[in-house]
Amino acid sequence: MIGLFARTLQRRRIDGAIGEDKRPTAIRPEPLNKLSAKERQAVIDVCNVQEFASLPPSKIVPILAARGEYITCELSFYRILNAENMLHHRGKAKPRNSHKRPTSYTAKKPKKVWS
Repeated sequence: MIGLFARTLQRRRIDGAIGEDKRPTAIRPEPLNKLSAKERQAVIDVCNVQEFASLPPSKIVPILAARGEYITCELSFYRILNAENMLHHRGKAKPRNSHKRPTSYTAKKPKKVWS
């Protein structure tokens, strides 16, 4: 009737009571320690300040901590910047170039490929 197999109910039963739904699609309440929109915006604003514009969160958080300011942890900085698509090269210097190296050298004639 409720769309669950008997084995699922047996697995969820804890001390006679049925435990919580552990399916990935289950509706769960928001965590109590979730950052508010104002806190998320504060992180974005700090990262866009001229002083921190070219620094990664791993350097921003310790500088703020030395000043006695704490917004959130370094991992949350990374998560927020990733969600806002701001987690890329932000400095004045050009980003690192990746050169494609040839996978193999093919000799068509003798003495054409040396290594």
